[in-house]
Amino acid sequence: MLMEKYNSLKNKTKKRPQDIVLQEKLHDIHLVFQRLEMEMADHYIGSEDFLKLLAEKISQSAYLKNADIYIDGFYSFTPLELSVLEQLFMNCTNVKLALTLDRPYGAEERLNELDLFFETAKTYQELSDVCSRTKVKVEEAVVLKDLSIPVSALTPFRG
Repeated sequence: MLMEKYNSLKNKTKKRPQDIVLQEKLHDIHLVFQRLEMEMADHYIGSEDFLKLLAEKISQSAYLKNADIYIDGFYSFTPLELSVLEQLFMNCTNVKLALTLDRPYGAEERLNELDLFFETAKTYQELSDVCSRTKVKVEEAVVLKDLSIPVSALTPFRG
């Protein structure tokens, strides 16, 4: 974003004096951040870097080769989390993933953004795409039906 503003000012043909000052300040800030990143690169690692490192190292783990992995409680994944999952799918014995959906969704199925399960259905399609791309065998989806809860289970306890 910083460089986008800098470049737009740099490419501007008619510059006001304050545009020139802002352009120079943005350039200076960019140089400071660039140097800061270089200095910190060898000393600090951020949470995003941990996921990237994890994705790179999963294939080298003997422990994970024989692991059964269970993943539950998510409705979406960041691109870095998806890359970790991809590596788990390809390198672990068994990966089970639970998503809260009303039904399985096809890879090419068009989703309605107003649907209650939109975000999770999109995730289901992304995961299906990862499995298809990496040629990972996918078991048939398990859909739990008739989950009627007795009314007494919803009644608050009164002692």
